[in-house]
Amino acid sequence: FNINVSIYKNSSIIQIKRTFYGNVLKIELNQGEKASFFSTQYDEQFYLPDYIDRNFRYWLTQCLFSKDFNIFKSTEDLSFKFLCNKNKDNTNIIIEYNEFYIEGFLIRQ
Repeated sequence: FNINVSIYKNSSIIQIKRTFYGNVLKIELNQGEKASFFSTQYDEQFYLPDYIDRNFRYWLTQCLFSKDFNIFKSTEDLSFKFLCNKNKDNTNIIIEYNEFYIEGFLIRQ
């Protein structure tokens, strides 16, 4: 999988792609709006719980600009991990949300 991250002043877009398949997951984070997740597996977009939605854009920014950044949240209805660490020019990212699991790395260009 390839991960592209674009961060702008009022919005951010994360695209997870697979060669010859296209977008597997697209995450749009717009200031003042709920995060939108678009998956090729589902016909409609799905949303995150408010706790994750309120903080995801901040966590992503901290991940990209910090050496290590980790978030763990677990309740009856929610299991969420956002793990991020740097290794030379790579930023390793693991995101777990209930039954969803995303692992990849970004290369700074």
